Amino acid sequence: MNRLTLEEIKIVLSQYIGCKVKDTLLEWSGEKLLINEVNDGICLLLNQGILKLLLIPLVELTNEDAIVIGKIAGWSHLSELFNQQTNIAGFTWFKIHHYLLSKGYAAPLFFVDEHWANGMNALELELAITK
Repeated sequence: MNRLTLEEIKIVLSQYIGCKVKDTLLEWSGEKLLINEVNDGICLLLNQGILKLLLIPLVELTNEDAIVIGKIAGWSHLSELFNQQTNIAGFTWFKIHHYLLSKGYAAPLFFVDEHWANGMNALELELAITK
């Protein structure tokens, strides 16, 4: 598997400031990862697999969060969430994506054009484990 650079890990981590983390060496789980800035030390620990973000897979989306997403998207019925023809675009897609990240879901991540990791989530990139 390709590995993310420290700069790319900063991009991922900056989207999850406030998420819980786990120390894989000491089996210690932090209450919150509360940092004012994303620094090289934390990114290096994530890159080496010593720290892992604790995230929720999208398949475990709660009913409450699905209702919020439906409201953000302006859907009249929640079945539209599972319809392959939803065509969410623009700022609405951004708001839903930001909501998922802020709630600790392992949402797809995006880097520069044609990056090998575009569309993968932090679980797939081995920067996170499930809660």
